[in-house]
Amino acid sequence: MKAKFYALLIVFFLVGVQSSTATVRTVSNNEALPAQYSNLQTAIDASAAGDTLHVMGSATAYGTAFISKRIVIIGNGLNMTGTNSKRTSIGNVRIWSTTDGAADNTVFMGIDFSTLQVGLTSSSTSSPFGVNGLTIIRCLIEDVICTKATETASPGSDLFIIQSVNEGYINQSNFKAVLCENSTFISSNGRVTFGDITGSYIYNNCTFLGYSSSLPVISNITSTLFQNCVIVHGNTSALTDCIFRNCLTFGLNDNNIAPTGVQLINCIIGQDPKFVKVPSYANIWQFTLDQLYTIGTVNLALQAGSPCIGAGLGGTNLGTSGGSNAFDYYKQSFAPIPRVKDVTIISGQTLPAGGGSINVQIQAVKGN
Repeated sequence: MKAKFYALLIVFFLVGVQSSTATVRTVSNNEALPAQYSNLQTAIDASAAGDTLHVMGSATAYGTAFISKRIVIIGNGLNMTGTNSKRTSIGNVRIWSTTDGAADNTVFMGIDFSTLQVGLTSSSTSSPFGVNGLTIIRCLIEDVICTKATETASPGSDLFIIQSVNEGYINQSNFKAVLCENSTFISSNGRVTFGDITGSYIYNNCTFLGYSSSLPVISNITSTLFQNCVIVHGNTSALTDCIFRNCLTFGLNDNNIAPTGVQLINCIIGQDPKFVKVPSYANIWQFTLDQLYTIGTVNLALQAGSPCIGAGLGGTNLGTSGGSNAFDYYKQSFAPIPRVKDVTIISGQTLPAGGGSINVQIQAVKGN
């Protein structure tokens, strides 16, 4: 395993450097929540590189989105309450660069989207350039696929996935780098597969909930590092030059990771992770996102006495509750941005005529 794995950590930024002149636009297809735009693609097309779109939750999905510039899209989160408790659902998202670096450092926060296709244009052709610094934070993901760039000077894309739930698969092929932290892979398709031999891939503090002890949750991958991960009721197969360091497995075929093509370092094999509440390990793949966020139905927090507690590198926990991006599904399901708590008109002012201005005091709370 090469040291370049660790170089990824140095270049990881949650949002990146944004222009001081960037504009924030609001989008809503929910009539009860008016915004500047009702159509997401129209808002994307109107945005300049570096702009931010705040897309409201809605019972109606926003459809397909085509993105060819650097942009930040912030949704409503995955477990909201109150007036707007709906998720921000986007169908198929395609992102590509028309020139080298055009769509680099694009960020998605709090989005429920089905398929993310990187490097595939709106006309279904391969982009000449990769997309670097693509970041997904606290999103529900179905499938992530990367199309190989045609320009040899920029052969691939890299991807950061943080504190997200993956109900589909991450296809590592054609990504030159993947860093996934504190994320959960769930359902019959929630898995990591097909890694390109030239890539660098790291999974830190992730939890894999498999479909069957005989079916793979991690398969056909090369040069991938798993650290502080929990792998339950799934199997692994066809692994080459992979390292599992300080990981726990339970309910796998033979309670073990594929015996060839891997190094096991300080792993805990065949022990129950002791989640707070799991009705059935045999049906663990059937848990829905709503169950995951409903206290009393499924709770993947660790019980006292869990072998995962303190068993990670540096004494951190295994799974999503450990590491530098420790994640609590019940308290941190919204985008990690400041949230307005109160707006007060400063006393002594009168309401201005149309087009005028007024001074207000805004109180906000930090997004955790």
